[in-house]
Amino acid sequence: MLHPRLRTGRGILLVGGAEPAQGNPSAQPGQVLEVRDHDILVAMAQGGALRLSGLHGTDGQAVAHGLSVGDRLPTGPADPALDAAIRDAARDEPFWRKRMARLALWSFPKPRCRTRPRIGRPTA
Repeated sequence: MLHPRLRTGRGILLVGGAEPAQGNPSAQPGQVLEVRDHDILVAMAQGGALRLSGLHGTDGQAVAHGLSVGDRLPTGPADPALDAAIRDAARDEPFWRKRMARLALWSFPKPRCRTRPRIGRPTA
């Protein structure tokens, strides 16, 4: 379904999770404080920070975010058409979440292994 998105200099990343964290009071909001493979720590107002984890591309695949400590995330709308499309999709998300929750999961019977007698082979 829909994920929060993060605009970077390399494009749009989808965010898998976010947790509040201890920040740096002297950092500017939006400044990258820490970088790991698939998560970053970003400064927030009033000295707080937010750890954004599970960063991945819009295709769902893991992707290098390309951010470094000290970078600032862009502010403001990146693409009004993209923002409008996401707003339109988000409007229908509650309906689809309920519909998908009602779907029955398929369960397949466990395959049985049978041992066959070996015909035509001499026994010792």
